[in-house]
Amino acid sequence: MTTGMKACAEEIRQCWIRCDAALAAGDAEAANEAFGRVFEIVDQFPVEEEDVRALALLCILTWVKVAAALEAAGQNDPALQAQAHVFQLLDTYWLLEEDGQPQMSRDLKELEGLESAEATELLGRLYLLCSRYGREDSLYWGRCFMAFDRKLQSGGAVN
Repeated sequence: MTTGMKACAEEIRQCWIRCDAALAAGDAEAANEAFGRVFEIVDQFPVEEEDVRALALLCILTWVKVAAALEAAGQNDPALQAQAHVFQLLDTYWLLEEDGQPQMSRDLKELEGLESAEATELLGRLYLLCSRYGREDSLYWGRCFMAFDRKLQSGGAVN
């Protein structure tokens, strides 16, 4: 992962934190602005080959966050639409594989540096979402969640 990608990931993490604060304060407009900022960051990021998967994961996790926020607000139809978008992004994510199939044994090294409390929570939500709908990649996301959580618990992740 490039240094630029690490900085991008931190900027996205800060947007997630601002979104949480806005939602806790009942400020839907500020939460929407934080989500919008994430997508501006992604659109402006000069993607290097080695950063493609990390950036894709950050987009997926952001949509998981959008779906969770909508669900918590009782907006079930938009939450389901956001979940469907998560699944579309996951399908695209796996197309980055040579055979287009989830690689459950895939090395997690390419995701090193993305570990944070926020990313760990969102990976847990992603695992549960995939598991609820019987997706074959749910085990992979559970494995990612456990790896991130172990790093977080050992003090090796960004807080």
